[in-house]
Amino acid sequence: GLRESMRKHDNLVIMGQDIAEYGGVFKVTEGFLNEFGKERVRNTPICESAIISAALGLSINGKKAVVEMQFADFVTSGFNPIVNNLAKTHYRWGENVDVVVRMPTGAGVGAGPFHSQSNEAWFTHTPGLKVVYPAFPQDAKGLLNASINDPNPIMFFEHKALYRSISESVCDDYFTIEIGKAKLITEGNDVSIISYGMGVHWALEVLNSNSDISADLIDLRTLVPLDKEVVFNSVIKTGKAIVLHEDCMRGGFGADIASVISNECFEYLDAPVKRSASIDTPVPFASELEDKFLSSQNLDLLDKKITDNLQTINKIGVEDYFYKMLFIEKRLIAKIFDQISKFDLVKNQIVHKKKTTIDLEIYKMILNEITVELNINEVDLSKYEKEAVKTLFMNNYLYRLNKKLIISDLHKNSLIELLRDLPDIFTVKEFKDLADLSRKYAIPYLEFLDSESLTAKIEDSGKRKKLV
Repeated sequence: GLRESMRKHDNLVIMGQDIAEYGGVFKVTEGFLNEFGKERVRNTPICESAIISAALGLSINGKKAVVEMQFADFVTSGFNPIVNNLAKTHYRWGENVDVVVRMPTGAGVGAGPFHSQSNEAWFTHTPGLKVVYPAFPQDAKGLLNASINDPNPIMFFEHKALYRSISESVCDDYFTIEIGKAKLITEGNDVSIISYGMGVHWALEVLNSNSDISADLIDLRTLVPLDKEVVFNSVIKTGKAIVLHEDCMRGGFGADIASVISNECFEYLDAPVKRSASIDTPVPFASELEDKFLSSQNLDLLDKKITDNLQTINKIGVEDYFYKMLFIEKRLIAKIFDQISKFDLVKNQIVHKKKTTIDLEIYKMILNEITVELNINEVDLSKYEKEAVKTLFMNNYLYRLNKKLIISDLHKNSLIELLRDLPDIFTVKEFKDLADLSRKYAIPYLEFLDSESLTAKIEDSGKRKKLV
């Protein structure tokens, strides 16, 4: 990707320590000097603040610059020109800051505390910087090309343990991937796992070795800007979230993700958002200690975190039959519940002389009003219409039981009347369970709604065959 961008942009200059003749400590720029010459492939002194300041000067003079930090840890020496110059120059006086800072980052290679830190959160906190962190080769190429095209300053994190441990087919042609778009790696219903960089591969290992865990695995790819839509849609669907990253727990970017989820998706969560991160110590040099530091790398521990999370959800989840029934399509149903208070369903029923008739068309009409208001265009409503109508009916029915609104007009044939209007919505078993609910929660007037007599009445009315 870097080589193709050098060919595409004649005004692109790359700078860094030992990147010319030596080809960089990770050999990323090997051969660049021969192809592009010393004017565009420039070795620099060991002075990160000077390198980054020079890159800003190039940008102000109409050029593009890519700076390689030999190790992401060394960026501390260039911290001032990044957070006070790169991040704020365009805001202050409108200049382009066409600079990409490549950041070989991360632990797991036995490099010790000065060459192994995960420091992306230092920069997600700074307005004016974009932060990109791919986990796969195809994404790395497309996002690097997009970053070089982007006129904004970009911190581009590359996990050094992935350079030669992960491979996949990559398109030979020049291409870009839009910055700010997450990627759904796996799909499931139990839990949403949100990660980036090496954490994505740790999560994949856990999921591949635990087929009983059905999870959405989201690779963020870009931390700033954050693709909230993909994260929110997944959490709304699963109701549970685990945020995983290699960085230390305290102050890690996962805290921001967890906060955003809690603020925006609180009503859809079945349990608190879980965070999984490395412990709050410097990165050890000894491999045994480093493995313990990287708690996320311990697959058994991460598996336990996920399993414990699911067990927690099961303990605190709603056990009522009707509530579980309503969540067949969780995203749609959750949104309907969110809006249901806006519609007076009782008044929308047709009431005739002490007799209540449930009109299926009215429920469909209310459903349509809700979906239009919520702009639910991506959901195939026909697929879930029965469950949605059932949701509305059950919510209304139990509401009426609770408020004792059906005492005067409910009589022994009421459920038979429901059968006439909702013949293909409820099964016999569901009506029996509905009767049990009525008997359990409602007043003595409703005790006649026992399962046996109800079943007999259904059979007598000739509806049983049609229902089944």
